[in-house]
Amino acid sequence: IVQYDQVDLYVEQTNPENPRQYLYQDDWLDMETERESINVKGEGPVEVELKFTRHGPIIWEDPKNHRVVAVRWVGMEPGTAGYLGSLAMDRVQDWDGFVAAMSRWKIPAENIVYADIDGDIGWIPAGLMPIRDNWLGLLPIPGHTAEYEWTGFRTVDELPRVKNPAEHFVATSNHNILPRDYPFDLGFDWTPPYRFLRVHEVLAQGRKFTIEDFKKLQHDETSLPARRLIEMLRNLPTEGSEDFQTARQILEEWDKVMARDSQAAALYEVWQEETIVPEFVATQLPEEARELVAQNIELPTLFDLIDALPSGSRNQVLSRSLEKAFSRTKELLGNDPKAWRWGSIHKAHFTHPLAS
Repeated sequence: IVQYDQVDLYVEQTNPENPRQYLYQDDWLDMETERESINVKGEGPVEVELKFTRHGPIIWEDPKNHRVVAVRWVGMEPGTAGYLGSLAMDRVQDWDGFVAAMSRWKIPAENIVYADIDGDIGWIPAGLMPIRDNWLGLLPIPGHTAEYEWTGFRTVDELPRVKNPAEHFVATSNHNILPRDYPFDLGFDWTPPYRFLRVHEVLAQGRKFTIEDFKKLQHDETSLPARRLIEMLRNLPTEGSEDFQTARQILEEWDKVMARDSQAAALYEVWQEETIVPEFVATQLPEEARELVAQNIELPTLFDLIDALPSGSRNQVLSRSLEKAFSRTKELLGNDPKAWRWGSIHKAHFTHPLAS
């Protein structure tokens, strides 16, 4: 998936004299309505009314202030049934045909990679992308004015692409795919780049790869975040509590592979997941920002912020959070660090929907 911003929220002003009308430019327009019947277990059918403005379905109403919010989504445009573009892609014979087929790919927006029997490879992040002339799409916008209408959609020639790169491979893993000098806003919410960077690291070895190599890469457990966070420890003073010194030694001697029988992987995950964020927000942020940051911060940003702290503050955040992680791992796995195993706490429980 490529995280294009294909949705906008329009705040519509409703008529105080008739709540089924909304303002567009200087006219009150009638909402479109549909009635649906929903069968409810243990009760009779429930009748619901669905309302639509010219921008899409209404998802929220504020009668007191005469406002509603409508959703405009590219998936409501003609020809946007999910994966409909596959019908064109299935008939591709060469690169030019691939580019042409990608012009028909609407939703979901996806990183689509290409290879052919002549040795050509490439990539296009395809999807129907609205053109917003004077806003970014990050916030709700007024629906009563034509200033915030989409003015078309990006053509496939305006989207990023790669063909036969000098490094002889294409890697994509939901990360930020926008080239550094790319002129258009396509999206803002990207997945942290660690999977992409690890794939790139392996493929950049420049050797021949076998099917077994790719099986191994598919199940690769190397942690790039662990590499970066533990590298910060190397600049810390040598003094500290016994727990801190033990924890530091365990992590610095680790190969950064999240193997299920790894002692260090268990400690690292507790550190990263449970203690370092609370320590950072509690000591480095104003109180009013702590909850928001704690719930939303991503690892690359967290690491950048910690790295940018004055050395005393940085050392305090790292050492105190690691010491707390060591204590927490004892609670989870016992007092003997040699017996800790990542697989003992990293478990997926699959429950049948009818089990409850």
